[in-house]
Amino acid sequence: MPSVHPLRARRAAVALLALVALVVGTTACGAGEPPAATVEGTDISADVVDEIVEAYVDADPETYGPEFTGAGTDTLSMAPVSNVLGSLVIQELQAHYAEQRDIEPTDEERTQAEELARTSFVQDQAAPAADGAPSEAEQTSGAIFDALSGSTQEYLVDLRAQALALSRQLGEESGSGDAAAREFYEQNPQQFTAVCVYLLAVPADQLEAVQGRLDGGEDFAEVSAEVSTEPQVQEAAAGPPQCLALTQLQQQVQPELFEALAGAETGDVVGPYPYDETGEIQTLFGIEERQVTPFEQVRDAILQQLPSAGDQAVSDLLLEEAPQADVSVDPRFGSWDADQARVIPPEGAVDPAGTGTDVPVEGVDATDAPG
Repeated sequence: MPSVHPLRARRAAVALLALVALVVGTTACGAGEPPAATVEGTDISADVVDEIVEAYVDADPETYGPEFTGAGTDTLSMAPVSNVLGSLVIQELQAHYAEQRDIEPTDEERTQAEELARTSFVQDQAAPAADGAPSEAEQTSGAIFDALSGSTQEYLVDLRAQALALSRQLGEESGSGDAAAREFYEQNPQQFTAVCVYLLAVPADQLEAVQGRLDGGEDFAEVSAEVSTEPQVQEAAAGPPQCLALTQLQQQVQPELFEALAGAETGDVVGPYPYDETGEIQTLFGIEERQVTPFEQVRDAILQQLPSAGDQAVSDLLLEEAPQADVSVDPRFGSWDADQARVIPPEGAVDPAGTGTDVPVEGVDATDAPG
């Protein structure tokens, strides 16, 4: 797993169980065993972690079964389990903060939480199907959810519902959605600015005369249609100008030309620049119009791209309060790092890349390992 700050990596606070896709092993948890972790007085059952892992194997034995056992005959991989437990700890903290504030999920949030819980076990990198059919990842994720007991399903859905409710309430209190969108708009002007240009291309020895006509006030497009020696440029001058967003333009032209076009205003002439590598043909750019899309027209689109105000507020809350949270972790699963707010795997635990050493699991025989 990449080394990222567990809170900054979780701005979409209700999607933390996606990390469960990294599970490759667990300890055997029997009746009477201590909880995997305790968060502000609430236990996270080791059996729940065990059950999630078994659900992966039941849903897709070929993919997940071989990854459960460690390198030795009496070992299981533990590092990914610690990451799974860490995600559950964070969700329990969110639930704790919601309960502190007497925030209750709405019926709509509970419905949304069930859908999130069902579809997030396996991350899907593929684009959605055109016909709306569920992807292979969504089908596998649904099978994993269905393999869980009703009580575990209810537990995971309830955690998500409380996270959604917390996000809603904190978002309403912060009222920072419009402010964040405005800040993004002002800090990224290139995304909302376009230049509409005509081109003019003539041999280098004709350039001075052409520039004189333009300086005299003649229309750029009309002059280009008359004198351009490149057929495509001449034909384009007879139609509407080509309008390109600055972000698009930046990908298509050299940095020097981009800077000149990005800083130009309506009516400016930019150039000359070589039309090709020979330099025999020189190009001028006539700025027909510089368009800036008003904030009001793009506000909703920006808000869809940004983390919601609620998600941002939840992330900020976790960054501030999680380091002081009362969290304890069973040493079999690792230890709680209060500064990073994550579960550190047991010393020597194998990581998802397969490096390092596995951890002996006391009392677990190789024949007991799933898969």
